Amino acid sequence: MNQEQKDAIRKQELEKLDRIFRDLSPDKKNLIENLKHQAAFMVSFMAELQETLDREGAVDQFEQGSQKFLREHPAAKIYNTTMRNYLSVIKQLLALLPPEEAKAAKDEFAAFIQKAVK
Repeated sequence: MNQEQKDAIRKQELEKLDRIFRDLSPDKKNLIENLKHQAAFMVSFMAELQETLDREGAVDQFEQGSQKFLREHPAAKIYNTTMRNYLSVIKQLLALLPPEEAKAAKDEFAAFIQKAVK
């Protein structure tokens, strides 16, 4: 994945987050600006990791001396950690929304997670 593709994914994610949080007060918007950028970065990073896993597989052969082992691909570990961090950031963001808007946003993020898991 090249930088242009990663930038496009980030931009798309930021636009989605801006749309979801457009009605927040200016004070809250300032508070969440960094979180939105972190979430957008993580989405593009996970897309890159998914590409790696699609190409190389989730299991990696590891050699130590004369022994060979199968292990979880390092990209899979990083992907799982990044996904947990992404979910944490999204949870923090959604907590700032009114309840009715939070439900709609949660549905949209649930669809993203389902897509990522497939």
